[in-house]
Amino acid sequence: MPEFNDAPISCPEMDRLGIDPLARTISKCILNLQEPIGAVVAVYGRWGSGKSSLINLVKHHLANRADNGLTVLQFHCWLYRSEEALAIGFFRELHAGLQPVLSKSKKATTALGKICSRIAPAEPLLGAVIAAALGNPLLGKIVSSAPRLIENMIKTDQSDELLQRTVADALHASSQRFLVVIDDIDRLSPDEALVIFRLIKSVGRLPNVIYLLAYDRNTTEKAVEKRYPSEGAHYLEKIIQAGFDLPEPNRHELTKMLEGQISDILGDVNRNNRAELGNMFHAVVAPEIRTPRDVLRLSNALNITYQAVRSEVDPTDFLALETFRLFRPKIYQALRSQKPLLVGLRTSWHGHEPERIADQYEQLFLGREPESDRPPLKDGLQRLFPSLRAIWSSTHLSNSAEWSRARRACSAVHFDTYFQFSLSPYTVPRNEAEELLQKADQGEFVTSTFLDALSVHQAEGRTKASFLLDELAFRGQEMQITKVKPFLRSLYSIANSLWVDSDEAQDLARTNNRDRLFSLTQTLLLNRTELSERSEILFDALQSASLDWLVYISDFVFNDYHPSQKDRAPTEPQLCLMSQGDADKIRHVALNKIREAAKNGSIMEVKDLAFVLFCWRDMAGKHSDDVRKFCDTALDDDQSVARFCRAFLGKSYVVQLGDHVSRVQDNVKVRGLETLLNTHRFLARLSEVLCNSRLSTDDRNIVQRFKTAWDNQGN
Repeated sequence: MPEFNDAPISCPEMDRLGIDPLARTISKCILNLQEPIGAVVAVYGRWGSGKSSLINLVKHHLANRADNGLTVLQFHCWLYRSEEALAIGFFRELHAGLQPVLSKSKKATTALGKICSRIAPAEPLLGAVIAAALGNPLLGKIVSSAPRLIENMIKTDQSDELLQRTVADALHASSQRFLVVIDDIDRLSPDEALVIFRLIKSVGRLPNVIYLLAYDRNTTEKAVEKRYPSEGAHYLEKIIQAGFDLPEPNRHELTKMLEGQISDILGDVNRNNRAELGNMFHAVVAPEIRTPRDVLRLSNALNITYQAVRSEVDPTDFLALETFRLFRPKIYQALRSQKPLLVGLRTSWHGHEPERIADQYEQLFLGREPESDRPPLKDGLQRLFPSLRAIWSSTHLSNSAEWSRARRACSAVHFDTYFQFSLSPYTVPRNEAEELLQKADQGEFVTSTFLDALSVHQAEGRTKASFLLDELAFRGQEMQITKVKPFLRSLYSIANSLWVDSDEAQDLARTNNRDRLFSLTQTLLLNRTELSERSEILFDALQSASLDWLVYISDFVFNDYHPSQKDRAPTEPQLCLMSQGDADKIRHVALNKIREAAKNGSIMEVKDLAFVLFCWRDMAGKHSDDVRKFCDTALDDDQSVARFCRAFLGKSYVVQLGDHVSRVQDNVKVRGLETLLNTHRFLARLSEVLCNSRLSTDDRNIVQRFKTAWDNQGN
């Protein structure tokens, strides 16, 4: 945790902002006032600029002069939350502080009490005394005597001038001097701040009493001018005898201070990100740091928010967004609400003028910021979200896989993490992904991790397993190549279990876990190995693969060398997953596995039965009659008919005019169906099966949907 906190400094050795020379000057000024009469010294500075630190340094230097005969009284005005409470608190502290001198004269003590009673209303005073007594049993006697005390204060035939003179004479006769310090006046409301000045003005002409005030001059003068328009700033000029402006904080020192805090909070940043962190710091963060309190606000916020997600975000992006949240909340709100415009890249504007689009984006994200502030803000936003570079700088960048791997804010799956300060439901914890990468060669760990993840549902109802596949597809190249073979062998063995309906994207893309597993395979092998090496790895891993996955991969690698489309050329070897020799071998392995599954009946349980049957037909070649014989025989069984209906019932996604989402419709995969089975007999069997009450409700529903879709397509 950083050592810098919200407490003001208390000694010159802690001064990093160069305010100690002014503190020495003010302390000398106060000490040189040999016979002050209600002298008022003021320190001016913006909120958070270090006024309290300056006051502490003044007190430090005064304390070092043990022979100065000065007693310091501190009035913490911000503890009181009403005008009456301020008045009562002020006089209570003043009375207590002056008591060592006034106690020698009963008349002076009584006179000060009567002055207080005339300035502070009686009823609020009574309420305050009672409230204080209730909080402290020792003040019970005060409660019982309070009405008489106030009555005695009010009933007086002495004039204000005489009362003031009585107190003044007692103070003048003493060599003791008093410094009343009132800090944080700018933490009060305007009306409450005015009470402080009114109180000082009322009793200010007391000998050997000095006031040291600290406040924001501009804010206070505006409040006075609003309340006393005829006097304006002159009202304060009649009260303040000497005023000192706190020097503007050294921006270089503030920046160094913040850099130290950020380094402690973020920890080590790798070499590749160090330059980007520096650029983002100077573009977004440094311009917002104007006072020591700005440093505190940001470092304290980061101490809390970054700890919650430190392993799930890019530190540079998080720093920038937290800076926007604290200092540019309007930009932050716009970013949070415009995710579709910020993640991914747009390269087509559908005929819109690029200049007009750029202006619209600037108005959306920066429209409420001063024109002079926009250039560095725009630079920072483009660093955060590369999609904005295409709009504002005509620079098109595309590295979405790397952005996702680094968990950057511009990644669609990680965007939400930055704004909700918890892991986005579209991804998985970084430590879990890293554990999988580390233990990739531990088969039991891999399979149990993915199978357990199937029972955990996240965004859009998808299982955690699908997000694990996505994350590893982004980070697959981090896996040691020696672990790839055992990892794929384990994952392929449960590939059929991983292919679940809930993980299929409900859009035109139709992405599912089979596609995700294939993408992961490419990430692990391509661009990392020679063809012979990855061919050997994949061939070995497929020996334990589930039938669906074995058939899928064997068909894919075979088509690399023997394209099913006549107009498509064979794939370049460097882009192939297998050598041609191994592709031919694995095809034979798959064919034998299919025949074995058909013989024992397990083929009917594969996830994509239609795909496996068509691949069997193509692999068998001149022996493709084996497929038809198997299917025609299976038609004798009602359960098999229902299974065929499920296999050949497909979906189509239709977007009609005015729709915002696609509509899902049933369709029938009839193309080439006659090469697998007798379609006339199959259709006839549908009506027979629907009359069979032994089928489950779910199976009967599938058969009915298939028959309806068949009839609707006019087959």
